[in-house]
Amino acid sequence: MMLVAETGEGQIINIMEETRTDLERKRTQELFCPTCHQAVIMKLGMIKQPHFAHKHRHKCQGLSEPETMEHLVGKALIYQWAKQAEIGVQLEYALMTIEQRPDVWLDQHVAIEFQCSPLALERLAERNQGYNSQQAKVCWVLGQKFRLNERLTSLQRAFLEWHPKLGNYLLFLDVTSEQVVLTYHIQELAFTHELSYSELILTQSEFLQFIMTGIFSRNIYHQWQYLLGETYQKQFQYLQRALYSRQKEVMRIQRALYVEGYHLLALHPIILLPNILEKTSFLNAIKQRIKLLELLHQQKSCQKEEVFSAEENHINRSQFDEWLELLADLSLIEIHEREIKSEQPPRIMLTEEEIQQFIEKFLNNRVFVSRLPHNVVS
Repeated sequence: MMLVAETGEGQIINIMEETRTDLERKRTQELFCPTCHQAVIMKLGMIKQPHFAHKHRHKCQGLSEPETMEHLVGKALIYQWAKQAEIGVQLEYALMTIEQRPDVWLDQHVAIEFQCSPLALERLAERNQGYNSQQAKVCWVLGQKFRLNERLTSLQRAFLEWHPKLGNYLLFLDVTSEQVVLTYHIQELAFTHELSYSELILTQSEFLQFIMTGIFSRNIYHQWQYLLGETYQKQFQYLQRALYSRQKEVMRIQRALYVEGYHLLALHPIILLPNILEKTSFLNAIKQRIKLLELLHQQKSCQKEEVFSAEENHINRSQFDEWLELLADLSLIEIHEREIKSEQPPRIMLTEEEIQQFIEKFLNNRVFVSRLPHNVVS
């Protein structure tokens, strides 16, 4: 469903800017989709939001979203909020060079997509790449079908964004209550995929300021606590079962480690803790941690840049720095600005007995606090 169409003469008709009388008069004209140029019809019911729809069932490449009433009402709401805030805004603005039409387009070069239905990961990547090619910021706002439950789906994980004040976050729009819900400090544990998050409702002005500038004015203080010993034991038991049943995700990681001469169940516990997932695979984090320990065994000290290339994104870099802080708090390494030192670096592989000794000495009764804006160990 669309809120914008064009006449045969190329005149744009925005339903949100027309009176009902004008729409009644214009509905007799031939109308077309601004992107695919197929015929559309105007629907002017008394209950549902007036809109345009393709005359014949047709997959328009410019649209990211199948035609649903939730989607229609949601993008109309966002458009109205921007207009009320006197922000330059256009509905379903056609970016012809990339054949995409964001639901709402702000003059600050911000594309807002209200996603209510499933979307192929490949299609999501294509749309993001298209906006990037236009130097446009894209903000994905999700419908009610995407609200979080006990586990993150692969699509929810792909929508995750990161903010230094909020951690991983998602934005949801409830069209019934006309409220934007910010779900933030989203954390998923590796392997077991246990999920934790917090939520708050944004005002219209907070929402618009945030998507345009990335500024979130409220003071946020929030934390999740993990008992390191308990978390590791639970993870270890899960890995035992997963390897026995040849669970796909775990076997992929085990095969990659086996090539390097390592085994998941024999890795030093510190390599698997904290086991908080980001958007990338936990295998990447494991490899980086192993790489650091290998360097320390070879030369007793190294620079962070030797482990983390300049191309790595800030989210992964932040997670790696938090892991280094954990090692320092456990007195396993010393950090001097960019240099990491250890006279006796932890061994990468341990026996079962050595693992239990390490847990009893270092992890039992020790809490890892995932805190906004930073993490600590106590």
